[in-house]
Amino acid sequence: MQAPLQPALDQHNEVATEYLGRLLERHNNGEPEENIRIAFRDFILRTGIIADERESEAEVPPGSDSIRRVDLRVRNTYVEFKRNIVI
Repeated sequence: MQAPLQPALDQHNEVATEYLGRLLERHNNGEPEENIRIAFRDFILRTGIIADERESEAEVPPGSDSIRRVDLRVRNTYVEFKRNIVI
């Protein structure tokens, strides 16, 4: 069962600001994608977007017949982290 929706986060939420700062710091320091993924997971966990770690799963295939992996699955959403995207 999914947790109930949480109120919107804003700049007045100290926990959100702290964990978002950690996430951005890792990105700005050029840390590997895995460190950024961990910071994002911590952000959604500590701010109450997800109730516990069991609502997210790292390095999961997007389908049963896929050999590829997606960085993070949160409930029914897949999240892929990239350091650099060239268009």
